Amino acid sequence: MTDIGDLVDHVAHVLPEQGPIGVFIHHNTLHAWEDQRFEDAVVRAGRRLGCEPFLPEDFYREELRKGRIGHREVDAALDEMLAGRGGEAVLEGVTRRELWRLLLLHGIPEARGARLSWLVNETDVIEDHGDLWQACLLAAGESSHAPTSLTPTRRRHRDLLVATCDIDPDEWTRPVQIRFIGAYLDQGLARWPMPGRERGIYGCFQSLYGGSNVRRCGEWAGDLVDLVADDRSAGRDAAASVARSLEDLGVPPAERQEFLENEALCLRGWAGMVRQFETRPDRAPVLALPARLVDYLAVQLLLSRAALRHAMQLARIEGPLSELRTKLQARGPAPGSPSDADRAWPMFHAAQLCGLSADRVAALTAEEATAFEAEVAQIDGLMRRRLLHVAYERRLRHRFYDAVLQNVPHPPARRPAFQAMFCIDDREESFRRHLEEVEPDVETFSTAGFFGVAMYFRAAHAAHARPLCPVAIKPEHYVAEVADTRMASQITTPVRAALRMMALVLRVLFPWLHRNVSRLQHALSGHAGARLQIDRENGTPPLGERIGFTVDEMADIVHGQLAPLGIAGRFARLVLVLGHGSTSLNNPQESAYDCGACGGGRGGPNGRAFAQMANDPRVRARLAERGLRIPEDTWFVGGQRNSANNDVDLYDE
Repeated sequence: MTDIGDLVDHVAHVLPEQGPIGVFIHHNTLHAWEDQRFEDAVVRAGRRLGCEPFLPEDFYREELRKGRIGHREVDAALDEMLAGRGGEAVLEGVTRRELWRLLLLHGIPEARGARLSWLVNETDVIEDHGDLWQACLLAAGESSHAPTSLTPTRRRHRDLLVATCDIDPDEWTRPVQIRFIGAYLDQGLARWPMPGRERGIYGCFQSLYGGSNVRRCGEWAGDLVDLVADDRSAGRDAAASVARSLEDLGVPPAERQEFLENEALCLRGWAGMVRQFETRPDRAPVLALPARLVDYLAVQLLLSRAALRHAMQLARIEGPLSELRTKLQARGPAPGSPSDADRAWPMFHAAQLCGLSADRVAALTAEEATAFEAEVAQIDGLMRRRLLHVAYERRLRHRFYDAVLQNVPHPPARRPAFQAMFCIDDREESFRRHLEEVEPDVETFSTAGFFGVAMYFRAAHAAHARPLCPVAIKPEHYVAEVADTRMASQITTPVRAALRMMALVLRVLFPWLHRNVSRLQHALSGHAGARLQIDRENGTPPLGERIGFTVDEMADIVHGQLAPLGIAGRFARLVLVLGHGSTSLNNPQESAYDCGACGGGRGGPNGRAFAQMANDPRVRARLAERGLRIPEDTWFVGGQRNSANNDVDLYDE
């Protein structure tokens, strides 16, 4: 694959997919590995992203001691992993399952290299087993098992420079890159906007960093002027600039995708944000800017090339930049292979656990020593943590299943006093439980808190519309809250403005009156004198593809939510559809406390829209044709629960 556009698309796959902070609530860090089993995905993602896939082994051992991981769960995890191979003999009298189980329950202390040498020579760790240690050293020398190299592969030029020359070019370039991209993506907080943003990231960077003033960034930036000028004179666009940088850096075609992934993951938050602006401009809080990941990478590689050239001068490395990696690899230590002591250490512990004597180990043939070392190597620290984690989750899962099986549901003897639909968010569960405990005649349900209504919603008092649906969905429908002329005259605009100002002053000066102030603001927010325009209208919406929903679309939404709940045949007279959100002051992370199903927004408008659809006689007629009959005396009311203080606001009463 040599097409830069295809390479960039593959690079984007490993970047975080969270949107701007106003719509960010959670992020699936394994989205690039969703086609794999969880245990495989976390291992691969951990290697790719430089993270730990499981908890520390000591944690699981403590849970074993407490009984929160049982031997039955450990055995089940082993049987699943070994898949019928457990009965095979590793050595005479030692089966694979026995060996794995002993190592899983007791582990092997992590030690190699200088640490292992110190343990062996300066402590009593082998004092009572000196003969066995010598026998294991002999077995390691006889074994032909090829262990994994202890030295990780370094693919970035910067990594090799740090390892061999103690020079880190990222320390020079990152402040410049972060300041530039932060100012470029600014949504109105800066004192003045960055000029030239309409040209895109790459074009804007060229105009700002193509002059002699760039040398003020540091001595390393002198070459940056020449690199930008070279791109300009050659008429390169961002993709061509990336290709030129890869060539100049000496990255062969077969390594380019992985190399670009490593570069993008250095500042994965910024790279991911640029990609989000590129693919989901509708999530921009204020201004959708022309942003492309290929532009971002072009800028990063230009900065990197300039810094690497300067680093070569400091390290007195001559020759073209394309040869830098090869020369640095020659300077650095060769990829290390574990010593005989490193290899003997796991065998030493495994032999003790299996009850093997020094004479028995010393008598191992080369083939037996190879098989023994290879088997012990398979259940290394990572594999032990994986199996213990599987056993841990199995214990928790089965405790939950047992509780569910022992629960005996009792269908209500009469029509519920009322019913309420909540979001599946765990913060709503406590409220549901409380509601049903204090009033057994109440019935509650849970579903994704956007209630199937994926929309761009603009409140009457809002300057912009925002998406209210899971972040994986791009809405097609636009819904606006519009003034209801029948009620608009009840509170004149000047009076409403004065009351809003009073609420603001009270909120700032007397925060302990927050609940009453919130109620006052809610009363003035327009809900009482406004309605949702959910019916389909002609015209072009500011966001999305169409204004409102058709009757059939509404019927699909209502049926899609109510049918799976099992509510048919026992509708209460009153059904509340409660979205949720939270309130906090001066909190840039506020969206994290709102509704994940609404993309970090608040689900009240979705509940309100769903109730309006479910109350529509045309929708109910369509549902009756599908076998879902809603009684005439059943009425849906939308609302929103404040998960910070448990206030519940009902709309369209």
